Amino acid sequence: MGRIYGGILGLLAFQTILVRGWIHQSDSQGTLWIAWLGLILFAAVGLVVGRVAGQIVKESVIGRVNAELAAQEENKKKG
Repeated sequence: MGRIYGGILGLLAFQTILVRGWIHQSDSQGTLWIAWLGLILFAAVGLVVGRVAGQIVKESVIGRVNAELAAQEENKKKG
């Protein structure tokens, strides 16, 4: 999940910076340099956010499964 978020955010930042440079008719070399840095920065942020989100989802699923198993065990003991 982290790789996906990193890839999406990195490419989105790269494209956004390129379009901004094109609209403002900025220097192409400077715009590409800033776009490259934006890609790296946002890919790193996306990687971290994606890993945290993946861990949260994993822990939530494990918690729900454990709660369901505990409820089933309780029903077996009662019935």
